[in-house]
Amino acid sequence: MQLIEVVCVMNKKLKGFTLIELMIVVVVIGILAGIAFPAYQDSVAKSRRSEAAAVLTEAAQRLEVFFSQNGRYCAAADCAAIAPVFQTTIPASGAAYYNVGPTTGSLQTRAYTLQAVPVGAMAGDACGTLTITHTGATAVTGALGSAACWRR
Repeated sequence: MQLIEVVCVMNKKLKGFTLIELMIVVVVIGILAGIAFPAYQDSVAKSRRSEAAAVLTEAAQRLEVFFSQNGRYCAAADCAAIAPVFQTTIPASGAAYYNVGPTTGSLQTRAYTLQAVPVGAMAGDACGTLTITHTGATAVTGALGSAACWRR
């Protein structure tokens, strides 16, 4: 009878994970996170940049409509009448990523330069400040270049 009990105990397998197996899983998860998180951050920055470019383009279009109706771009007092020409922050609620508006003294009767200045989480963005002029010329102050930053 005792021989049967010993055989039954020896055939029983232990269940669970070894420490080595757990460490392998932790390392694999760490590698995946190390690859995925920077890609995610880059994607979020691109979407915020795209939103800023869209707001600048919309503001430029509104200024062009004002110009076609009045023969001049709006002065500071006139801009309130065609609100919202500028969103002061992007997004309009919550933590700001860009401050949007004309560059200092750039709203004139025949020309303008609009800019989106990165703030908050976007302050260190590689594109820097996005600008658009009355001629439709776009530019950035950062190292990535206008083509990469204004891509939508």
